[in-house]
Amino acid sequence: MMLVIHMPVAAAARMLGGHDTKLWRVVHHYVETALAELNLGALERVSIDETAARRGRYHITLFVAIDQRRIVHIAEGRGADTVSGFAD
Repeated sequence: MMLVIHMPVAAAARMLGGHDTKLWRVVHHYVETALAELNLGALERVSIDETAARRGRYHITLFVAIDQRRIVHIAEGRGADTVSGFAD
């Protein structure tokens, strides 16, 4: 079992005794590394889910590789343009 704690980056940086810009650099490094290694060419089945935050004013769309059971893309917005952006 894995414990997951969600908190703003600024709060995490304060707990670690650093500045949030440094922590953001670390986060971006690992995200960019993971994206560089991501191979979407083998995807066969993708599930798409849209959700709203901030009382419906901000939408995101999640693209999930069904067979691998993992999120492969998150995009701001919703609708056909968002799906087309993922397909490109």
